Amino acid sequence: MEISKENIFKVGYTPLLENKKVQKEKWTSRMKRFMFANKILGITFLIFLTFIIANFVLIYNFMRVLENM
Repeated sequence: MEISKENIFKVGYTPLLENKKVQKEKWTSRMKRFMFANKILGITFLIFLTFIIANFVLIYNFMRVLENM
């Protein structure tokens, strides 16, 4: 019975991971690294994001003009 308990509870355990502090990388740092590695895609993404924000601002202002009529 002891052998089966050890096999079940120590699956995937290695002493190398015990001393290392493994931190999960944040999505913002992954995004920054991706942007710097792929400059064309990064610039395209930023332009696309800018146009989306400008579109919302223009639609909002248009609705305000229609309300005042």
